[in-house]
Amino acid sequence: MFFEKDRSCVDRHSWMFPYTGESLASFAVDLHVVYEEQERATRATVAKMIQDPTISHNNKNLRSAQEEIGKYGMLREQCAVWAHEFERNSEKVFQLGIGDIAFFRIHGSTGLQNADGDNKRMTWKFSYTVKELVRSLQKKCDFLIKEVATTKDPILHKGLRNELAENTLLMREFRLAPDREVHLGLGDVVYLGLAPLLN
Repeated sequence: MFFEKDRSCVDRHSWMFPYTGESLASFAVDLHVVYEEQERATRATVAKMIQDPTISHNNKNLRSAQEEIGKYGMLREQCAVWAHEFERNSEKVFQLGIGDIAFFRIHGSTGLQNADGDNKRMTWKFSYTVKELVRSLQKKCDFLIKEVATTKDPILHKGLRNELAENTLLMREFRLAPDREVHLGLGDVVYLGLAPLLN
């Protein structure tokens, strides 16, 4: 019985299970809807609480609900990216840990929270050609140019200028190798607005 519970002697939490993008896409879309609805409902709750003069701005429940907005928003964005990438890479095989299988509710809602198993979804990389990225990167640069021109806060202005400079350098590098393949993380896909469900 000791070895059954001793983590150093257990491999099952690191087992991986292959799924194609095509088989995962509908799960990501469904979860996107779930988290979008939860975010919307929580925003409505917060709005009501803010309107209530008897509730302090330091109220524990209000602060908790505000944090939940961020949590649901982040999960909604992640699911939007995964839905996009699974559809885009329908034949690609993604390796899922048991935690990923529970997250995507592949076998229905199991009630399993924070599964012990490995979660690979946060480390997946998505391949794009430079040609696919240039339009999104140019839109980001155009947005930053407008923000730099109108921002009065000196600290924010400096950050925006640095971000614009970084993106300008990326554009220059991309022009040198337009056929290059680039690997993006989850945050890069969100930053560049590449997933249609984000818009």
